Amino acid sequence: MRKPLFQRIGFIACLLLLNQCLMIEQLNQDEDAGFDVSLLVLLGLGGVPNGSTNTIGVPQGFIASGVYQAVELQWSAVAGASTYNLYWSTSANPSIANANKIENVSSPYVHGGLTNGTNYYYIVTAVSGSTQSNPSTSVGATPQNIAPDAPALAITAGDTQNSLSWNAVTGAVSYTIYWASSSGVTSGSTSISGLTGLSYTHTGRTNNTTYYYKITAVNPAGESPLSAEVNGTPSEPPPGVAASVNATSGDTQIQISWSLASGADSYNIYWNTSGSVTSGDNKISNVTSTYTHTGRTNGTAYYYRVEAVNTGGSTLSAEASATPLPPAPSGAPASFTATKGDGQ
Repeated sequence: MRKPLFQRIGFIACLLLLNQCLMIEQLNQDEDAGFDVSLLVLLGLGGVPNGSTNTIGVPQGFIASGVYQAVELQWSAVAGASTYNLYWSTSANPSIANANKIENVSSPYVHGGLTNGTNYYYIVTAVSGSTQSNPSTSVGATPQNIAPDAPALAITAGDTQNSLSWNAVTGAVSYTIYWASSSGVTSGSTSISGLTGLSYTHTGRTNNTTYYYKITAVNPAGESPLSAEVNGTPSEPPPGVAASVNATSGDTQIQISWSLASGADSYNIYWNTSGSVTSGDNKISNVTSTYTHTGRTNGTAYYYRVEAVNTGGSTLSAEASATPLPPAPSGAPASFTATKGDGQ
């Protein structure tokens, strides 16, 4: 006959200490004597999120700094972590249980949309799969009504234009570009203000003229210092390639012809007698199609490439070749008269 339930269960003890729960269940092996003991140790209960076994390192070097309507946060990477969770509160000493959570973040991270003058407190955890680390030490920062930092400006020159781009600046509401056609741009130079994107194309520029630029970030608290100066010189693109290059042989001369290349202002011809012509070979400058290369040696092969040129650069055509030859022997006389003579 089986014993009552309260006799079959020896005891269940639960010890809550340092986020660990120890449960021991003692069961009778049978109705007469003996028992089995099963031991279950549950880690991570009582404050550590589900799925955590605390086998991943805690983020170190956690720092926070207040900027305009935001807090900038950064921490050192944790080996094995695939992402991080950020917890924040306006009360000091936040915990995972009582703080607001932002999942899947990485360092550095900007927590925006905050109220200037309000204190914000943070902890961060490392995550690998379903495992989450213990929280970092708590840090705090206060967003400030201060002007933003200066962006870093980059430039790419094009045809009658310069394309400018820059990095996003935390707390910036807009950006202002200052420019001039001489070095030493200041806040008194010509400006382009109210830019809300991260790029701008300055069109209508004169090719082969150098332009100089600086940029600032702006918010209601003021304007950042000027960035470092950059410059760009617009130029037209290189011309198209001269096509259909043809070399026709003659007596001690070769005639070279080609189709006009788009955008070309002039043409040069490069030539040699060995093939694989480059721009380092013999050069005939400022020629037009068709060009006759005289003074050549009959029976010798000559190789040519045509270079199309403009202020934006140059392009080389495919190679053509020909061998000058003497004219063919003349044919039979047009008329022939035989006169009878003595014995002939």
